[in-house]
Amino acid sequence: MREARRSAGLTMRELASETGYRREGSIWQVESGRLKKVGRRKIRRMVDVIESRLSSEASSNLRKLLDGD
Repeated sequence: MREARRSAGLTMRELASETGYRREGSIWQVESGRLKKVGRRKIRRMVDVIESRLSSEASSNLRKLLDGD
């Protein structure tokens, strides 16, 4: 997730703001695996925001990663 966010040119603060988190620390926790209870809607929103900023090839690669391909 971190690599995709960075590739999309998003800071943790920007992603947090666009996904409803109050602080970028929450994004750090998600990216580092320290935040265990993350709702599917939040993850889906994070992916949607990141994908909207990626090229179609990078977006496809993110999809494959998330789908376990």
